[in-house]
Amino acid sequence: MPKEEYDFVEHWAKYYKTNPDDARTQNAKFINSIFAKHYDWRTMILSKPNGVEILSKLYDVKNPEILDMWKKKAKTVQIKL
Repeated sequence: MPKEEYDFVEHWAKYYKTNPDDARTQNAKFINSIFAKHYDWRTMILSKPNGVEILSKLYDVKNPEILDMWKKKAKTVQIKL
């Protein structure tokens, strides 16, 4: 690991130990934003005419229940740009 990355990880660990409540809040916001961006991205893909096929190939999904769920979702998706 490069020294800069090691220093950052060490700094974050010290901060986490001295400010656990604040660090947990920041970490939770970051992780929740990752999930939100993924949901937005998946919704955008499902809004495309072949969105279900794109996601099924990308994730290698063959489970018909998941594909049906995505197809239902794709019918209701309206993206506002």
